[in-house]
Amino acid sequence: WKKRQALARLYWRKRRYEEAESMMKTAVSLFPSYPEVRYDMACLQIAREKKEEGIENIEISIRDGLLFTRFGLPACFTLAEAYAQNGERNKAKAYYEQAARQAFFMRRNPTHENMPIVKKLERLGYLSAE
Repeated sequence: WKKRQALARLYWRKRRYEEAESMMKTAVSLFPSYPEVRYDMACLQIAREKKEEGIENIEISIRDGLLFTRFGLPACFTLAEAYAQNGERNKAKAYYEQAARQAFFMRRNPTHENMPIVKKLERLGYLSAE
């Protein structure tokens, strides 16, 4: 699945979106228990303005264990942002709060890849600045 995922990401970077999404859908069907694969597809779908599909796939990937990977924080934040853009404030708030719970522990490592999300959560008031 990692080879398919890498190829799909390459297609995405080259703006070959249909090929990237097709490759990701194949990977999801072959490896449905890998939440990272579904999360990648969801991010591509949201980037392509397929928000409903992307939201559904992030929710499934979170349910399937994504929170326990390095993608947990960005997944919650991405979902919160998508809900906020859709005007679904209660759902957005719930995912901002979940992202803040995860971000709380990451602040101790200022070089962590998710620090930009941590800083944005602080600016939005979901996480107090230290």
